[in-house]
Amino acid sequence: MTGPQNVLMDAPDRERMEMDLGRNVVLLAGAGAGKTHALITRMVGTVEAGYETVDHLAAITFTHKAAGEMRGRFHAALRDRLNKAEGVCLGRIREALAGIDACFIGTIHAFCARLLRERPLEAGLDPGFRELTEHQEAVLRRENWDRFIRQAYESADPRLLRLPEFGLRAEDLYSFYTLRLRYPELPLRPVDVEPPDLQQGLDACIAFINEFLPHLPQNPTARPDSVQEALDRSHRLLAFSPPETDADRVRFITLWQSAGKVTLNRWPDKDLARDIRDRRIPSLHDTLAPIVTQWRQVVYGQVKDLADEAASTFAETCRSSAAVTFQQLLTRAAQLLRRSPDVRRGFQNRSRILFVDEFQDTDPVQAEILFLLCGDDPSETDWRRARPRPGSLIIVGDAKQSIYRFRRADVEIFQHVGRSVEEAGGQTLRLTSSFRSTGASANGSTRLLNPFSGRMSHPSRPTSNPSTRCGLPGRTNSGYAGSPSQKQRATTERP
Repeated sequence: MTGPQNVLMDAPDRERMEMDLGRNVVLLAGAGAGKTHALITRMVGTVEAGYETVDHLAAITFTHKAAGEMRGRFHAALRDRLNKAEGVCLGRIREALAGIDACFIGTIHAFCARLLRERPLEAGLDPGFRELTEHQEAVLRRENWDRFIRQAYESADPRLLRLPEFGLRAEDLYSFYTLRLRYPELPLRPVDVEPPDLQQGLDACIAFINEFLPHLPQNPTARPDSVQEALDRSHRLLAFSPPETDADRVRFITLWQSAGKVTLNRWPDKDLARDIRDRRIPSLHDTLAPIVTQWRQVVYGQVKDLADEAASTFAETCRSSAAVTFQQLLTRAAQLLRRSPDVRRGFQNRSRILFVDEFQDTDPVQAEILFLLCGDDPSETDWRRARPRPGSLIIVGDAKQSIYRFRRADVEIFQHVGRSVEEAGGQTLRLTSSFRSTGASANGSTRLLNPFSGRMSHPSRPTSNPSTRCGLPGRTNSGYAGSPSQKQRATTERP
């Protein structure tokens, strides 16, 4: 029997997610809150209510595995509704099951590949282009870099010949080149800075060494801390290999930039060690930091064009071989939608509602694609000003679960999109009940982590329902213990 104590605390938001089909939604939900279940329930409700047919829905998730699981769960949810729907709703569910293959459910890269294959010429691609695997891309990227550097040396490119002046080798620029390929749509910032006074930084380091070297322990019994190591190493460098070039001076200065840990019990004079830790090392770092920053800006100005040209040759290599990388799938699709209002209008008519799972792992280009497709004005080229059409965008995510920053995922994009959806008349909903833990474990974790979080609660943090049945807060044998519509329409599968 379901009593009032079994009602989920977030039942109103769950119901709005399911029933408010005419509004865009940002659903904040932590791990175990049933966010994918809520997304699928919304998809089923959209079809059953006749708001849109299944061939006009597109569900985007982050991995192929997740896409396969979502397709299976969507099919199961439709089958479940088939046994409960009546009248016209029954006919809609039958049509959805029959045409489920027309509903796109896949990764953002697969979605973009489909767009580009339909309009390759407008996107500037060979109609028979092939998608490179990560391994193929890595091999091609390396081959292109080696060829570019070899040709630069053969032509006596002065930029390469000057690299030793900055303490660099050509190979040191490879990581910059790969980073450039990851962000091809962003122009490199021009710089115009004078070289810093490296002698000033060197003199500050030497003064520090001369003052504190005599205070090192004579017969140390423990491993030296980082400041002691820097004192010993820099003293030997000055004695046997003093800095002569700017590159030498920078290496010497950066040695002291990384020195900072002082262990009091490893110094004969603990008061002196405390002063070094609290005052002298921070003061030295404050002197060195702007010098090193200015030096790096000078180096950046010398090498940025090399990295840009190498990235351009990679793009040309891909074009001439009719190959497209994962990142190019995104950037080409974004360019196509941005530059061609007619093409965008056609794709908008195809994918009228976008359901996006794990949105916290979305990068700026992916966000641009989604907003251009959902925008109410096909002529708007700036996705940040695009206003999504009512009911066209449903995104689910949790900022705390963003794990792909190394793949350009940006939590600030997630937050910006949330604000944009609300400003366009959409709503932010929150699922706060967890289906993966008991009340005791959830409350214990909350008490343990609150001192570190700096706040007592968070809008997207799952919380435990006061009543727990078999470790699943607020869930009954028939589904969610919420509003009547939830009990009637929630599927029995667990999130």
